[in-house]
Amino acid sequence: MITIECKAEGLEELMRKATPDILAGPVTAFFRKALLYMETQAARNAPVDTGRLRASITSVLDSRPVPLWGKVTSNVFYAPYVEFGTKPHIIVPIHKKALMFKIGGETVFAKIVHHPGTKASRFMLRAWESAQGHIAGWLDDAAAAIEARWGK
Repeated sequence: MITIECKAEGLEELMRKATPDILAGPVTAFFRKALLYMETQAARNAPVDTGRLRASITSVLDSRPVPLWGKVTSNVFYAPYVEFGTKPHIIVPIHKKALMFKIGGETVFAKIVHHPGTKASRFMLRAWESAQGHIAGWLDDAAAAIEARWGK
């Protein structure tokens, strides 16, 4: 599994000074915008073979009335290998006598494969990086909404 997690630093202190009804809406809206954006970008960035990796990308928001964290994640076992790449490695069959795969449309059988490794895709990192240009604006929106609620 691979995850990008966002945490709101200093929010706990703000929560001691403000009531949840003032903070809940704006903070939740901030996290939802950020998570939806990063989830969408990660899915766009993910390489596609079968579409399973892309379809597995989802977001989770802290369930507290005023959320303190959110994360974008994929639960497919190979997501970290796609994100970070792999070093050269040897592949051998575990449950069968031979490996079977296709190269150029032709079926190949082998007892051992010396895999050259794979290049890191960084689909999650690129999603996080692309969100950076928007986060300050979304935080400004949340702060303005909190300020407006605080004055009422």
